[in-house]
Amino acid sequence: MAYSVYNPEVGYSQGLSHVVALLLMYMPEEDAFWALVQLMESRKHAMHGFYKPNTPKLERFQQHLGLIVHRVLPSLEKHLEKEGVCLEDSTTHWYIQCFLDGVPFPLALRIWDIYILEGEHVLPAMAYTALKIHQKRLLKMPRDHLREFLQVTLKQAWSLSEDAVIRQLRASMRELGKLQCLLPPEGESSTRPRPMLPWGSQ
Repeated sequence: MAYSVYNPEVGYSQGLSHVVALLLMYMPEEDAFWALVQLMESRKHAMHGFYKPNTPKLERFQQHLGLIVHRVLPSLEKHLEKEGVCLEDSTTHWYIQCFLDGVPFPLALRIWDIYILEGEHVLPAMAYTALKIHQKRLLKMPRDHLREFLQVTLKQAWSLSEDAVIRQLRASMRELGKLQCLLPPEGESSTRPRPMLPWGSQ
């Protein structure tokens, strides 16, 4: 609620509650507030665009994942199309909550360590990693099972250890880097917040 006053362009966003809850697990309230401000405004993370009206950054990152799947996982792309499953609809929460509600929580903490250290390119790489690790299972699933798996089942325990998933994530970042697909192109409008006027300014 405090952030919604600080940044009225975003206002109150329910998706931010997961991020705030994570910060409050490790720091006092005021520190958590300024950590959130940094995550939203810094060039390295620029989370603001996931939550501002029309969610421009979310749209760019979802389209980028579609491009990655098209280039690197064409069999999965064809299967999703055949089953009528829209990958964008099924993976929105991955970006809105930065995987806090998309993978098992202990793994999400490991991902966040890397995300905070390295920045936003970790998110497309993790989305690709999740699909790559589970591709064989996904290729055998009908439409309803695909949606449930992407939106619900992935939150449960994975067959791989956390260390193995992180190694896969690192490999994905290297792979996408070679393909020049680590990040989507910049949007036409900035996804960073507008500068706030001093209190009382007109």
